[in-house]
Amino acid sequence: MSGGATARRLDIVELAHTSGLASVEELSARFDVTASTIRRDLAILTADGKIARTYGGAMAINPTGGESSLSQRNHEQAEAKAAIARYARSLLRDGETILLDAGSSVAALAREIRSDISLTVATTSVAVVVELAESDLLHVECLGEPSGRRPAASSARSRKRPSNG
Repeated sequence: MSGGATARRLDIVELAHTSGLASVEELSARFDVTASTIRRDLAILTADGKIARTYGGAMAINPTGGESSLSQRNHEQAEAKAAIARYARSLLRDGETILLDAGSSVAALAREIRSDISLTVATTSVAVVVELAESDLLHVECLGEPSGRRPAASSARSRKRPSNG
């Protein structure tokens, strides 16, 4: 392997980590090499665990091989997630039932709804259950529990809304 190929591959990894995603076309133009050369580079970098292939390009992977922590993702793009959460909250009405999956954007919505709206929330996320645990306005159901057992946070904090009659 030539020094140029080594340097290019290091640059590809760096680009993937700084920009998050890189296409074959962008990389080919940037390094002034053919798309085939970039595809070979991406195959080598993927085999070495340096990047993850996507359709038509590559993306950075966490150096530990897994996803970044929820705590870390909560801080990434925090303003955008808060804006999305505010908009989603504006669509909700008292008495509705919603399903919240897992994820940092969903956690932002959980923070947004915990104190001012009466809802039933079904979720697969322990983080959402914990976020909503102290709310007197929400009835929280944690889904996907084995053998019908409830996690301590869910059973101790899940509240039934008083009937309106």
